[in-house]
Amino acid sequence: MEQYPFTEKDLIQHNQLWHSFGHHGCFSAENPQQVLENINRTSRQAYSFLKSAACLFMTFGTARAYRHIGTDQTVANCHKLPSAEFEHFCLSANQVSTMCQELFNRLWSFNPSLQIVLTVSPCEALERWPPGQPGQ
Repeated sequence: MEQYPFTEKDLIQHNQLWHSFGHHGCFSAENPQQVLENINRTSRQAYSFLKSAACLFMTFGTARAYRHIGTDQTVANCHKLPSAEFEHFCLSANQVSTMCQELFNRLWSFNPSLQIVLTVSPCEALERWPPGQPGQ
């Protein structure tokens, strides 16, 4: 896994705050330098932790995703920007499988002894198909 230093070009400004499409809103701030310091510090900590981790639990939730039209960037967080700025799409099973295999290979190259445990979130299925409803 690479130690990618985030820069101001990785941020967007909306409602007087600076945000990263790849990060939770708790990283957002009025000052872009504060956002970058927090993101880069946390990324360095995650890098060190993952390098020595024995086990990683990963929970899959949905294949639905959003792409910011202006930057052509798939986002982890829309930060309450207008929905017209995003395109919704759904990953195919083959796309998810390929992306996961590539991720696992990168993780094992980075930390060969890492054990990966996969779990599945029932929330998406329960929302769409409540118990006793058609579609199960």
